[in-house]
Amino acid sequence: LAAPLSFCQSSHVDQRAVVKKVYDGDTLRLQDGTAIRIIGINAPEFAYRQRPQEAFANAAKNFVERLLAEQGHEISLRYGQERYDRYHRTLAHVFLADGSNLGARLLSAGLASRVAFSPNLWSQACLTRHEQSARSQMLGLWVSQIKPADSIPEKIRGYQIVEGLVQRVGHSKKSIWLNFSEKFAIRIARKDLSQFNQLDLEKLTGRTIQVRGWVYHHNDKNIIRLRHSSMLEIMK
Repeated sequence: LAAPLSFCQSSHVDQRAVVKKVYDGDTLRLQDGTAIRIIGINAPEFAYRQRPQEAFANAAKNFVERLLAEQGHEISLRYGQERYDRYHRTLAHVFLADGSNLGARLLSAGLASRVAFSPNLWSQACLTRHEQSARSQMLGLWVSQIKPADSIPEKIRGYQIVEGLVQRVGHSKKSIWLNFSEKFAIRIARKDLSQFNQLDLEKLTGRTIQVRGWVYHHNDKNIIRLRHSSMLEIMK
């Protein structure tokens, strides 16, 4: 588990801390009780209410616990520009005692996937390289993570990486819609369009795209809301 110091290091850190508990691959609790959600990654989830446990959830948690045990549970934090998430967890990049970025370590092992939410976009290019390395080697969750849009069950919830053919680009007062089918659509809120400037959304009809995000169900349709262009990849 030794890591070179090239794992998305930071030029500065905001706080040094000690980890008391690992909830899962992307969520920690510090000795002072602060809950930390790691910026830039999403690790597999454990079972919750009606939602089954995701593949590699145990592996991701165990990986983090081993790394922390090796390095004395001491970490450094670089806070996001947006400091808290909707669950009141502190958003931060986490660095191990050797200076390596914990999120990048998980990505390189194939035990997390990259996510991007403005304005917390620091190190996205570096994190992308580590994810691509794991994908090229088919490590961990990349064996089965990407799912065809037409295979997603109705009323599914939670994080998914989905690939499908855009059948139609639709418009509403507040959103642009990339429709895979009548039952599955990608929503881009008009207030987020500045994060998609390099994409011509109108030309995506007939293109196969891959998107990542959290699925919710509304008006008899599965929907993923995208907030940043790096969560969408044109495949062909």
